Amino acid sequence: MFLTLISNPSSRLATLNYLSKSMIKAPEVDANSSDVGLMVRGVAAALEDENMLVRRNGLDLLLRITPLDGKICK
Repeated sequence: MFLTLISNPSSRLATLNYLSKSMIKAPEVDANSSDVGLMVRGVAAALEDENMLVRRNGLDLLLRITPLDGKICK
């Protein structure tokens, strides 16, 4: 899904709507996984979009998938 956010600007809004309904909490991924890179690049592509609604949904998704109250790792 994050690859769709990166590569297809015309379907970003639909993809973000799907992700906002399916990702209730942050996904469990390994630090060595490439999914983290795709997730970051997908959200970054949504935040750089010209459509204000896509940017707003990208920010909502970013707040949902990044834990703001967790410990800071060194």
